This record gives sequence, structure tokens and C-alpha cells, in this order.
Amino acid sequence: MMKPLRLLKRYHAREGIIPALESSHALAYALKLIAQNPDKEQLLIVNLSGRGDKDIFTVNDILAARGEI
Repeated sequence: MMKPLRLLKRYHAREGIIPALESSHALAYALKLIAQNPDKEQLLIVNLSGRGDKDIFTVNDILAARGEI
């Protein structure tokens, strides 16, 4: 499963938005569900509520501590 913080970075790079941490967890879980059923045609809708800019300093501290930025 893609970890939520890694997904947050990827989503920001591809879409130009910063999902909130809660939304990042929801996106990671949606990708996990898709991966569990690879042979099925799938459509999952995830509501990206919340603003990631409010979490950005927390995310920065965590990623810096891990040496990812």
C-alpha cells in the first residue's frame, strides 16, 4: 500500500494540490482497494475534504526527519 505521506507528495506533484492528511489516508486506502481487485473494472470516488496547506509544516517536519526532503 502506498503510504499516505508518499501519496501526498505524488498527488501534489501530479495534480498541483496538497490534500489534507485525512484525504491522503483515504486516497491510500482507495488505491489499496483497487490493488486487491486488479482484474475488475473499477471506479472509486474519494472526497478530498480539508486543506493540506494547514498540515504542510507537520508534513515537512516528518519528511525532513526521515531524510525525504
